[in-house]
Amino acid sequence: MRKAEVLLVAAACAVLAGCGSPPPTTLPVMEDDQTAVTAAPTSLPADWPDDLPRPVGLTLVSATRLDSPQGPTWSATWQGSGSAGDLYAELTEELRVAGFTEEDTLGGTEGEGGISTWNRGTMRLQLTVLAENDQVGVNVTAINSAG
Repeated sequence: MRKAEVLLVAAACAVLAGCGSPPPTTLPVMEDDQTAVTAAPTSLPADWPDDLPRPVGLTLVSATRLDSPQGPTWSATWQGSGSAGDLYAELTEELRVAGFTEEDTLGGTEGEGGISTWNRGTMRLQLTVLAENDQVGVNVTAINSAG
């Protein structure tokens, strides 16, 4: 073999040897004494309708208002501790008292949360109450087709 061929074979062997190397390591994990970046506190949109549920005792983690072609849409999510079943029962009662009529439901049995849709006039609403990892999550999304 000529010198150039030897160098080419040596380079190819080095590249192929690299293919069998162990996988790269993962990114380092933050140590406990480092502080994480936290987002600014969330608040409900200024025009959040007064008759939409606002779960007491849970932390508001996201909230938004959108102007969709179907009408203004509000959505908010809360999280905290508690009983999903009790919270679902409390919030559905609030909706009934506010004049909403339940259209459809999934879940909502004793001890569990649920998902349900409601309406009152031009306002349509979906209520979701779920439990995961010892936390309760609530989402209320409503649209007013009257604009």
